[in-house]
Amino acid sequence: MVFRISCKSIGGICNFEGYSKFRFMPVFIDKASIIIEKITVENKYEGGIEQFKADYSFGEGKRHQEDNEIFMIAYMNLYDSNIWELVKCGLDFDKEKQISNDFAILYSHGGESWDVDWLENNGVFAWHKDCEPELIERANEIGNMLMDDITVANERGENLFGVIR
Repeated sequence: MVFRISCKSIGGICNFEGYSKFRFMPVFIDKASIIIEKITVENKYEGGIEQFKADYSFGEGKRHQEDNEIFMIAYMNLYDSNIWELVKCGLDFDKEKQISNDFAILYSHGGESWDVDWLENNGVFAWHKDCEPELIERANEIGNMLMDDITVANERGENLFGVIR
């Protein structure tokens, strides 16, 4: 069974007018990450973006991340997550084929569960397909860094594994 719920725009967060003004930024892939386009949350998730952020405790010290176009829900492993809650709230998932275009599941040590046409990644960061080239270049630069270089950057106070802005 597939649930579909249309939700009203909340504060114009994903309004397509002025779409080119948005910045697409890479987000860090956690151990297990569920990544969802904000426009999908706005249009399908019961209660829209505001309810989604409340349901997943965005901004409360969790490892979840967001840029202007995607949300990333972080888990230690996929068994901690419940994709059926996303489906119950309006997102699509084909149970028979085990696939969805509404969200993607990525693992830091194992790739992705399926491909979606709106998301790209390098195994360390994921980004919307329309991300700016210089931000993708930075994501690839960090993704290819040696552990010694990462340690030095961390000692300087740089957070290499947050949203790249």
